[in-house]
Amino acid sequence: MEWIVIPAASSVAVALAVVIGLFVRRPQRRTIEAGQYPYRVQPSVFSTSERTFLGVLNRAVGDTYEVLGKVRVADVIAPKNDLSQQVWKEAFDRISRVHFDFVLCHKDNLQPAAVVELDNGADRDRFGAENLFLDRAAHAAQLTVIRFEEKGSYSVNAVRGKVLKGLNAPVMELTERIEPAA
Repeated sequence: MEWIVIPAASSVAVALAVVIGLFVRRPQRRTIEAGQYPYRVQPSVFSTSERTFLGVLNRAVGDTYEVLGKVRVADVIAPKNDLSQQVWKEAFDRISRVHFDFVLCHKDNLQPAAVVELDNGADRDRFGAENLFLDRAAHAAQLTVIRFEEKGSYSVNAVRGKVLKGLNAPVMELTERIEPAA
């Protein structure tokens, strides 16, 4: 008789677990359903340091260049047309997910003249490979990248001088700066 009690008790336990499982509400994985828009406006487009730098950059070059901020890389440069479809798509995907901090455009036609990147110590460590990729991609497209270290304050004249020097330097001079040290 004992041999009947053990399987019967096991069966009852399994049935009880199934019944409890049906009634106990499991946490549901939240998904976005059609018609739902779970978004909010950001407090600012720029961080405090980016906003400070933008003001200085506008004062430094705003008479000659239009300064655009946080521009998707794929809106500034594009993969070459002579690539296979797969290689073109891979190259495009790589630049479509990242942005340049600032783009200096000629005021008359908004053609990009240079890219300005604002770097801080954390970015250098965390985004070093991405920064190197952006430098090399811009270099390949013959677009100058001018990098500034993030600081608490900036001199308009110093920013203007560095931008003008960067704009007048041949793009090929960037090779020495972006190649990893041997």
